[in-house]
Amino acid sequence: MLPLTAKDKEAITPIVHSLRCREPNTCIHVYKARRSKLSKVKLWVYFDMGNLRYYDCFVTNNDYELLNVDDTNIEIILEENVEDPIEIFNTPSSQEEAVKEEEQSDWF
Repeated sequence: MLPLTAKDKEAITPIVHSLRCREPNTCIHVYKARRSKLSKVKLWVYFDMGNLRYYDCFVTNNDYELLNVDDTNIEIILEENVEDPIEIFNTPSSQEEAVKEEEQSDWF
């Protein structure tokens, strides 16, 4: 994940205007993706540093040519790989477990 360079901004300006999308401020370089036909692409995103979320804008190849990429549905991926997708979100994190163990241990 890298901030945009002057060269990047100049190259993507026509794409941003043609798509009428939010102007990205970050680029994620993807060199190899498992089970994907895409490799060596750039994912242009708007990264909101206030709440640490990012929003996809568009995808290009290394030569700044716009690629048509279908949206991915995370629920389908979870259903294919996990018996109960809801279970992933209901399990406590290892950090929470560590805090509980520390509270239960007899330090004094």
